[in-house]
Amino acid sequence: MTNLDSSSLRWRTIALLTVASLAVVTTLAYVVYRLSSAPPTTPDITSLRGDRQMNVVLVTLDTTRADHIGAYGYTDIETPALDGLAAEGVTFLRAYSVTPLTLPSHTSLMSGTYPPYHGVRDNGAFVAPDSLQTLGELFRNAGYRTGAFVSSFVLDRRFGLAQGFDTYFDEFEVPRSRMIALASIQRPASDVVDAALEWSRQDPSAPFFLWVHLFDAHTPYEPPPEFLDRYPGRPYVGEIAYADTQLGRLISWLDSSGLRKDTVVIVAGDHGESLGEHGEIEHGFFLYEEAIHVPLVISTPFTVYRGVRRSEPVSLVDVMPTILTLVGLPIPSEVQSRSLVPLLDAGAPERSNSLVYSETYYPRLHFGWSELRVLLSPEYKLIMSGEPELYHLASDPEEAINLSRQRAATTELLRQQIETLVADYAQDGGLAEAVTLDEETRRRLAALGYLGNFADSIEDDTEIRSSPVDRIDIYNDLLRARSLTLRSELAEAESLFRGIVAADPGVIDAYQALGNLLIDQGRYTEAIPIFEEAIARKPEDIGMVLFLANAQIRAGRTADAEQVLTDFADVLEPDARVQLTLGGIYHRSGRHEQAITAFNQALELDPDMTGARVGLAGAYLQSGRTRLAQLQLDRAQELNDKIPELHFTWAQLFERQGRLEEAIDAYRRELEISPEHLMSAFNLSGLHRIRQDLEQEERYLQLALSIDPTFPRARFFMARIHLVHGRDYEEAIELVEGALAITGIEQRDRALGHFLLADIYNRLGRNDLSRLNARLAERAQARAES
Repeated sequence: MTNLDSSSLRWRTIALLTVASLAVVTTLAYVVYRLSSAPPTTPDITSLRGDRQMNVVLVTLDTTRADHIGAYGYTDIETPALDGLAAEGVTFLRAYSVTPLTLPSHTSLMSGTYPPYHGVRDNGAFVAPDSLQTLGELFRNAGYRTGAFVSSFVLDRRFGLAQGFDTYFDEFEVPRSRMIALASIQRPASDVVDAALEWSRQDPSAPFFLWVHLFDAHTPYEPPPEFLDRYPGRPYVGEIAYADTQLGRLISWLDSSGLRKDTVVIVAGDHGESLGEHGEIEHGFFLYEEAIHVPLVISTPFTVYRGVRRSEPVSLVDVMPTILTLVGLPIPSEVQSRSLVPLLDAGAPERSNSLVYSETYYPRLHFGWSELRVLLSPEYKLIMSGEPELYHLASDPEEAINLSRQRAATTELLRQQIETLVADYAQDGGLAEAVTLDEETRRRLAALGYLGNFADSIEDDTEIRSSPVDRIDIYNDLLRARSLTLRSELAEAESLFRGIVAADPGVIDAYQALGNLLIDQGRYTEAIPIFEEAIARKPEDIGMVLFLANAQIRAGRTADAEQVLTDFADVLEPDARVQLTLGGIYHRSGRHEQAITAFNQALELDPDMTGARVGLAGAYLQSGRTRLAQLQLDRAQELNDKIPELHFTWAQLFERQGRLEEAIDAYRRELEISPEHLMSAFNLSGLHRIRQDLEQEERYLQLALSIDPTFPRARFFMARIHLVHGRDYEEAIELVEGALAITGIEQRDRALGHFLLADIYNRLGRNDLSRLNARLAERAQARAES
């Protein structure tokens, strides 16, 4: 038995040794296999780049959802340019915007910092701070040519992103009509790309950084007819497809010019668009996937970074350090994000600790409701506002099942991480300053949907606010009302605005929009109580005070406007716009010294306020100080030669100097800028009367009457035209009598009207009426002279 056991043990030992040997051999073979079959280690970016200076083309697609791009799996669209870049580059399948608003999103993309740091929380009311180090500045400082070509007024240079660019293509020509169409304050992609290509061809041998912004997918969805036909009933999709063709033109030029081999191309959406999902139309209000999940594709000349698709969450704020790493420029210490270059390698492991932050303060700033903040981990997405919303995107991509109560521990962990991240991002931050907007600019932004009026500040507090989820219907009604306004469906728009303020009187934007709607229709008296109600609810809103004063001035209640402005000037922070408006009131009432004081006070507060310089020039001119007037006009023209009243004031100066031809040219220029400038049209008729050019005199009188059919002097001189031609006496009588019936007509104008009627009735042989009007004319003239 012992021998058997010994033999068995021996065989077992041999067997174990054999197995162990085989295991060692197998392990060695596996290691050899892995070493031989694993992809070679990708050279670092410095080795790949060598000593080349890389060009960079950054294209941002406004309002473009990731899930509406072919490369992201959308089959009902043709996006060959972007799909081609994705096939030969790196596609980030889960890229997110920091906010669903254009200016804040681009500020983060260009600076590598989050909104709590740079402070730009909304469109139209903040300026990207000069202290930010942006891509434009970093490239220019490194010796690159820098060009930016933007297609929306929201990115106009006044909002701060022009810093660092040798060329910044904005200069939006905005018609100053009563109803401002959105199409007039954006450019189609073809125009933007045309300008970008022209700039690029000027010196293709020099390294360059080119930013091209395409706004087409933003509302209203109006693609060119070809794309409207190609995607019937889906104009938003047509807009994206059209923008892709223009992206293709840029790529084709890089290929044909031979520059592609030395150029990095990045295409990113700045934010998405809700198409009714979760009850939201358009964007800015919610932070669901449709609003912040965007395309991000990076194409480089390096073949090792080809056809890569990454699935970890990343942020647009990562774009800036990624670009700098690719071209070999240092990353500023203030940058709060990470370069994505390590992820461009297909073999790189996924970032297991990726956290992405996003926010929208639009509901709070405009409505006084709660802001929204989001944190995305690789597995979960938490939306903070009112009741938290926790979603598991892999199993619930439509964000329909809120898991915050079932997974309370995860919710609390992510909530704490949001608070920690925001506090960290905001250190030494909040740098942005509010931009001072004139009335015209505010109205342009209103046409875009960015109404430029704040119901609240962004300071943290403990006040419990309404959740935007509970107020989405009001927000959508506001968007619908704005859309109706742009389509001139004014009665329905007015009804919606009035319903909004009745449902939630704290929605200050609705008061502003309703008041301006009434002003656009000439219903100035009705607009006044609307603005008064808004001010009662938010008395610190100087912008609303200015809207009220404007309505009062237009309603002929100038004394009320003056009182309102002086009252608020005593209790609010000094504001150049208040002094500008007061200066205009004083100037129009002949109080030129008070006007000069007010305009100078405006310039002390804002030395670049061109309107104050024009007003000051007018006051100097009316008080006989021609040289001082010309100095102010020269400076104003240097600042902005398209400011209203500038060329009108030049024309008045030229008239005083007897330079009539130059005066005519200046009045015409004013009408090009302000087509409804009544006195330019009327004064042109007078200059042509001096030249005895009856045809041109009549032309400009007709223009004046089209602007204001009740303007007495235009009616009188049109009647005189009929007298000169010996025609249409009955029409001439109607013109004059209509003017004389106007309440408050000046006595000198009344005298002129009765003299005209005396002449007309004399020609018609109605001597009694002729004599009566002659007597009335003499009485009015005597009153005017007394």
